[in-house]
Amino acid sequence: MPEGNTIHWLARRHTRDLANRVVRVSSPQGRFAKEARRLDRRRFREAEAYGKHLFHHWEGGLVVHVHLGMAGWFYRYRGKPPEPRPTVRMRLAAPPVTIDLIGPPTCELVSEANGRKSWHASGPIPFGATPIPEKPGDGFAGGVGRSATLSSISASSPESGTSTATRLSSWRGSTHCVRPSGSPSGNGKSSGEPFGC
Repeated sequence: MPEGNTIHWLARRHTRDLANRVVRVSSPQGRFAKEARRLDRRRFREAEAYGKHLFHHWEGGLVVHVHLGMAGWFYRYRGKPPEPRPTVRMRLAAPPVTIDLIGPPTCELVSEANGRKSWHASGPIPFGATPIPEKPGDGFAGGVGRSATLSSISASSPESGTSTATRLSSWRGSTHCVRPSGSPSGNGKSSGEPFGC
């Protein structure tokens, strides 16, 4: 399961890739289709991490809450992306970057107000952790978060997936990449093998 440091890294990267951009949102799998239609062509504001929870903030006061669980991963493509796999829960596209979410136990659309209620309801903050902000932008990603348990976490089973782009391997304590087939690895390994980013 990705630890908090990986989620904070993801939040920074998603903000760098998508902040203040109009993003195309889809759900090839279909389980997030209704929510994707509400988000499609909206402006992405920022991504923030809180413990092991990732929050995507959108214009109009909408928030996507993601928990990657044991098998969830974000896959990032630069340039023309491949056709989405049928297991892609959510695809975010803002050329030249495309981000696919596969296998999360939690991917839900909430309002900022309901999101704050969930953050406050998730228990006391351990010593040394970042206080709960009163509004988005107050610094989820800026400090050490806790491993919160949100009341809204679903119990759906995650799908498995294999990487064709970027895979975060927090269980190894580092980040690794996998090149798409036919792409030079840049380190002497054959394409498709993981290598240090």
